[in-house]
Amino acid sequence: MIYSLYISFSSYNLATNSSRPIGFDNYARLFEDPRVAVSLANTLFYAVMAVPLEIMDAQDAAMRAYENATAAR
Repeated sequence: MIYSLYISFSSYNLATNSSRPIGFDNYARLFEDPRVAVSLANTLFYAVMAVPLEIMDAQDAAMRAYENATAAR
């Protein structure tokens, strides 16, 4: 994790396994990129909408399976 933080503050070349420090330039470019806002919005939508709906769907399926199992007795 610490190495990831180090790489985030450098310009890393995977082919040569070398890096040079560039400071906060990567983060400045990150916040200027409009795709970042779209991906954050998609992540927020997924976390707020999709996950709770999937949990409710799983709970419903579990309750139906339990009702079917107890009704068969």
